[in-house]
Amino acid sequence: MEHLLVVGVDGSEPGHRAVGWAADEAARCGLPLRLVHASLRGHGSVVEGPVREIVLDRSAAADLLIVDARLRYGHFGRQLGRVGQAAPHRADRPLVILPWHR
Repeated sequence: MEHLLVVGVDGSEPGHRAVGWAADEAARCGLPLRLVHASLRGHGSVVEGPVREIVLDRSAAADLLIVDARLRYGHFGRQLGRVGQAAPHRADRPLVILPWHR
Protein backbone atom coordinates (compact mmCIF):
# COMPACT_ATOMS: atom_id res chain seq x y z
CA MET A 1 0.00 0.00 0.00
CA GLU A 2 1.29 3.45 -0.94
CA HIS A 3 1.88 5.90 1.90
CA LEU A 4 0.26 9.25 1.24
CA LEU A 5 -0.63 12.63 2.78
CA VAL A 6 -3.85 14.37 1.72
CA VAL A 7 -4.68 18.07 2.16
CA GLY A 8 -8.02 19.77 1.49
CA VAL A 9 -7.60 22.96 -0.56
CA ASP A 10 -10.09 25.71 -1.37
CA GLY A 11 -7.96 28.64 -2.58
CA SER A 12 -8.32 30.64 0.64
CA GLU A 13 -5.43 32.02 2.70
CA PRO A 14 -5.95 29.36 5.42
CA GLY A 15 -6.10 26.74 2.66
CA HIS A 16 -2.77 27.97 1.27
CA ARG A 17 -1.26 27.66 4.76
CA ALA A 18 -2.54 24.09 4.97
CA VAL A 19 -0.92 23.27 1.63
CA GLY A 20 2.39 24.79 2.77
CA TRP A 21 2.34 22.85 6.03
CA ALA A 22 1.39 19.64 4.25
CA ALA A 23 4.14 20.10 1.63
CA ASP A 24 6.74 20.58 4.38
CA GLU A 25 5.47 17.49 6.22
CA ALA A 26 5.43 15.40 3.03
CA ALA A 27 9.02 16.46 2.25
CA ARG A 28 10.12 15.74 5.82
CA CYS A 29 8.56 12.26 5.73
CA GLY A 30 9.47 11.51 2.11
CA LEU A 31 5.82 10.87 1.22
CA PRO A 32 3.73 11.92 -1.78
CA LEU A 33 1.12 14.64 -1.25
CA ARG A 34 -2.37 14.64 -2.77
CA LEU A 35 -4.28 17.93 -2.95
CA VAL A 36 -8.07 17.69 -2.95
CA HIS A 37 -9.40 21.01 -4.23
CA ALA A 38 -12.81 22.27 -3.17
CA SER A 39 -13.68 23.01 -6.78
CA LEU A 40 -13.98 19.21 -6.95
CA ARG A 41 -11.88 18.98 -10.11
CA GLY A 42 -8.95 16.63 -10.04
CA HIS A 43 -7.21 14.10 -12.25
CA GLY A 44 -9.42 15.12 -15.18
CA SER A 45 -12.68 14.26 -13.47
CA VAL A 46 -15.44 16.15 -11.74
CA VAL A 47 -16.95 14.79 -8.54
CA GLU A 48 -20.21 16.23 -7.30
CA GLY A 49 -21.39 16.33 -3.73
CA PRO A 50 -20.67 18.00 -0.40
CA VAL A 51 -17.04 19.11 -0.14
CA ARG A 52 -16.60 17.50 3.29
CA GLU A 53 -17.72 14.12 1.89
CA ILE A 54 -15.39 14.37 -1.09
CA VAL A 55 -12.36 15.38 0.98
CA LEU A 56 -12.98 12.53 3.43
CA ASP A 57 -13.63 10.00 0.64
CA ARG A 58 -10.54 11.05 -1.33
CA SER A 59 -8.40 10.72 1.78
CA ALA A 60 -9.41 7.11 2.46
CA ALA A 61 -5.96 5.78 1.51
CA ALA A 62 -4.06 8.58 3.26
CA ASP A 63 -1.71 8.15 6.19
CA LEU A 64 -2.53 11.71 7.29
CA LEU A 65 -5.34 14.16 6.44
CA ILE A 66 -4.61 17.90 6.74
CA VAL A 67 -7.31 20.60 6.78
CA ASP A 68 -7.40 24.23 7.84
CA ALA A 69 -9.42 25.41 10.83
CA ARG A 70 -11.48 27.95 8.92
CA LEU A 71 -13.88 29.62 11.28
CA ARG A 72 -17.38 30.63 10.38
CA TYR A 73 -19.99 32.38 12.46
CA GLY A 74 -23.12 30.54 13.53
CA HIS A 75 -25.69 30.54 16.29
CA PHE A 76 -22.99 29.62 18.81
CA GLY A 77 -20.32 32.13 17.73
CA ARG A 78 -17.25 31.04 15.83
CA GLN A 79 -17.26 27.44 14.62
CA LEU A 80 -15.05 25.27 12.44
CA GLY A 81 -15.99 25.05 8.78
CA ARG A 82 -17.82 22.02 7.41
CA VAL A 83 -14.72 19.94 6.62
CA GLY A 84 -13.04 20.83 9.93
CA GLN A 85 -16.17 19.84 11.83
CA ALA A 86 -16.70 16.55 10.00
CA ALA A 87 -13.10 15.32 9.88
CA PRO A 88 -12.58 14.53 13.61
CA HIS A 89 -15.77 12.47 13.65
CA ARG A 90 -15.38 10.69 10.33
CA ALA A 91 -11.68 10.41 9.50
CA ASP A 92 -10.31 6.96 10.27
CA ARG A 93 -6.69 8.11 9.96
CA PRO A 94 -4.50 10.65 11.75
CA LEU A 95 -5.75 14.19 11.28
CA VAL A 96 -4.13 17.62 11.48
CA ILE A 97 -6.38 20.67 11.79
CA LEU A 98 -4.17 23.71 11.37
CA PRO A 99 -5.08 26.52 13.78
CA TRP A 100 -6.83 29.61 12.51
CA HIS A 101 -4.83 32.84 12.49
CA ARG A 102 -6.00 36.36 11.76
